[in-house]
Amino acid sequence: MSNWAISDSRKAYNIENWGDGYFDICHNGNLSVAPGRNNIKIDIDKLSQQLTDSGLTFPILIRFLDIIHSHIDRIESAFAAAMTKHNYSANHKIIYPIKVNQQQDVIEEVISHGKDRVGLEAGSKPELLAVLAKSLPGSTVICNGYKDEEYVRLALLGQQIGLKVFIVIEKTSEIELISRVVQQLNITPLLGIRARLASAGSGNWQNSGGEDSKFGLTTSQIVKAIERLSQLNLSQSLQLLHFHIGSQITDLSHIKSGACEIARYFQQISLLNINISVIDVGGGLGVDYEGSKSTSHCSTNYSIQQYAEAIVSPIASICAKEKLHCPDIICESGRAITAQHAIILSNIIDYDRQEIVDTQSVKSTHWIISKLKQMLLEPITDISTAFAETQELYLQIQGQFKTGGIDLKTKAGAEGLYRNYCHRILSTPRIRQLEPDIFNILSEKLADKLFCNLSIFQSMPDIWGIEQIFPIMPIHRLNQQPDRRAILMDITCDSDGQIKDYVDSTGLERFLPAHRFETGNRYVFGFFMVGAYQEILGDLHNLFGDTHSVNIKIEGDGFVIKNTRHGDTISDVLKTVHFHPKQVVESILSLFTEALPPESDIDATKIQSIIKNSLKEYTYLHPKQI
Repeated sequence: MSNWAISDSRKAYNIENWGDGYFDICHNGNLSVAPGRNNIKIDIDKLSQQLTDSGLTFPILIRFLDIIHSHIDRIESAFAAAMTKHNYSANHKIIYPIKVNQQQDVIEEVISHGKDRVGLEAGSKPELLAVLAKSLPGSTVICNGYKDEEYVRLALLGQQIGLKVFIVIEKTSEIELISRVVQQLNITPLLGIRARLASAGSGNWQNSGGEDSKFGLTTSQIVKAIERLSQLNLSQSLQLLHFHIGSQITDLSHIKSGACEIARYFQQISLLNINISVIDVGGGLGVDYEGSKSTSHCSTNYSIQQYAEAIVSPIASICAKEKLHCPDIICESGRAITAQHAIILSNIIDYDRQEIVDTQSVKSTHWIISKLKQMLLEPITDISTAFAETQELYLQIQGQFKTGGIDLKTKAGAEGLYRNYCHRILSTPRIRQLEPDIFNILSEKLADKLFCNLSIFQSMPDIWGIEQIFPIMPIHRLNQQPDRRAILMDITCDSDGQIKDYVDSTGLERFLPAHRFETGNRYVFGFFMVGAYQEILGDLHNLFGDTHSVNIKIEGDGFVIKNTRHGDTISDVLKTVHFHPKQVVESILSLFTEALPPESDIDATKIQSIIKNSLKEYTYLHPKQI
């Protein structure tokens, strides 16, 4: 009998580190989430069954909206504490950049909870229209990105309807553009300027900051921009100084460096008689996806409080030293607000397992077979030598088959015995410590392949695009020992549709601890922290569309399911690539009719019904499970 305990599962999947206090395991072995401050726990497996009982099928995206509230409060509290510590006599405001997650439900939740503590940021005309529609009266709006006259006109319209709209100058050419529209509308704008700092982050997003950044003005361009704004009588409109050293900054030292540099820009620009009242520190507040608290590209080596301290301290210091007024500080921490709130649930629909074969069932007397049988009877005295020998035999198996030296059955038997010996090597005591490379190779080679009913390209495109890490684990059976090693595959026809790295108790691993799966059984996995960027970046590879989604909100002593939205049907995705469903039906029916012999008694209306019903189906699979 196994001595496995729930605490062992917590450790195996590193829940306590990446879960950030939200996720835990119930006494029944199911995963739970406590999204609000009132510690109400939701059994995620029971929730998944409730959703499937209501008619939804996997995959399902679940948004725990109260987690958004929690992160807004955490960021706000961290800056309040840092400002109090440094006697900072100005305010902090969170600006949510909607590009991180443009879903209306998410934006509304940010605004309704944050109220006057929160504003919105747009980086395009469509985003700006969404921001104008959802902003509260008097709230702050930041306009970033490339601009044309219509963009500037919409921004100034926002100012006319009572919003505090900052148009951030990111290219010198934008000055003339803004001036032209301002004169046409006779409106005094609020302007910001983005400095291209020498400081930059590290990792996947480092190029959004630093000297090679796509956006921002160099020091000489800033000086010339201020001169030109003065000539255009717009220097008094310049009230915001913006910088952005990159998204998902993993190392606190980079944040400190950027804050120190922008503090000096603030001080120097003040000497040019420009009254900067707001410093926008941009994004960068990272999320610890892997729970390692390190500088790995999917982790962070700091807390939210340390981040706030790193921002406030150098600005407060230079203001005190130079006797300058303290500017308001705003941060665009979109990832930190939304990443944790959303999860994807998917069922396992099939598997490919490297089973141990019965040695006696392999009847061939070929020398390779005999050699492998003999090796299986002998003890392994040296892991490295045993591994090298078995790899050489494997190459000989392939070579013998190609040249006709062995037949198909002999090859199958030899490969089975080869796998048996690999299993023996992998079970050698202390192999992980003694030969970590061999351990990793064999663990990956012998792992079960579990096929998940989802598309990585649609639901977690950053796994494919930038090797992003997301925590993944079963949502039930966590009171049982996971006795298998697994690699997860999606259902696309693409070799990139697999997950190669997994969070575990020691960092990252090439396989995931899993329980034995048999076809027809219910086995559901959760894919966590997918609330930032994944929905909007997802694509239609193999025409797998948007998934079902639901919102969960804490109310009273329980929770409610809100805004259930059904995912794309086959008809929906065909329309996106300009296949009209009616024409699809007519074309297939026409081909079918032409293919039937004249004497056929097959009813064409039944065929038409099958096709029409298929068009109404979810793009994902519907395996029968018990």
